Amino acid sequence: MTTFRSIADIKARNAAVGNFWFSPDTLRFFNSDVYGEVYGSGLFITSERMELHMPKLYTVRYARADGDISTVGKFQGHNTLGWARKAAKQWAAIDAFFGGKP
Repeated sequence: MTTFRSIADIKARNAAVGNFWFSPDTLRFFNSDVYGEVYGSGLFITSERMELHMPKLYTVRYARADGDISTVGKFQGHNTLGWARKAAKQWAAIDAFFGGKP
């Protein structure tokens, strides 16, 4: 099981396998922000908005050992960062129980 200790670790792994998930152009295109805390073995939170005048919505993500990034739960499934953090902590507990596979 791969455990990522920081967003920098996740970004480095994603880039090392040739993915562009965290590239400035990709983040700008999706009006996305990446929040700095890692939960469990590789869960983190992003926010996205379709247009700049729309509210931010939050998504829990999972960094896989192969560098891919997956959505955990529903895309933009949280209205606030606080709710997204609560969900990420709950997923991290499941992550720990199942050995790193939420």
